Amino acid sequence: MATDTDGQEPAKQHLVNSGYTQIKQINHPVDFTAVKDGELYYIELKYTTTPKKAFGNTPMTEWICAMENLDNFLFLVVSKPGGIEAHSDWNFFFVTPEEMLEYSYISPFKINFHFPLTDSRNPPNRKSTTIVPTFDTLDKIARFYSGLKN
Repeated sequence: MATDTDGQEPAKQHLVNSGYTQIKQINHPVDFTAVKDGELYYIELKYTTTPKKAFGNTPMTEWICAMENLDNFLFLVVSKPGGIEAHSDWNFFFVTPEEMLEYSYISPFKINFHFPLTDSRNPPNRKSTTIVPTFDTLDKIARFYSGLKN
């Protein structure tokens, strides 16, 4: 499975080639900030090794940044069919949040877990952006999701 890490340096170079300066890898809420024509941009990298379609997900924290910066937010889809070892060309696509929404969908909410198989069973340290699941929270999410579908 591809990780965005493999596309970071090519993405930075593409940003330079596209006229962006002051490129900073910030990793939260998006991968990069960069300046073009005096404007600060938020750029979220999406790297793929598939030849015909990019697929993946975008956390809500990234969408919040996109919605707060619609005129200055871009997804940068970086494609290297077959992966970094393959003899294929790098391809780069700037995608606006509006366009990305056209190709996006919301599947049923997922509850992630990291269950220890060998270590002691202590609750994990969770990121500040996560929600600690309880049955009450799951019930609220289920009702909210059901309401959105209707």
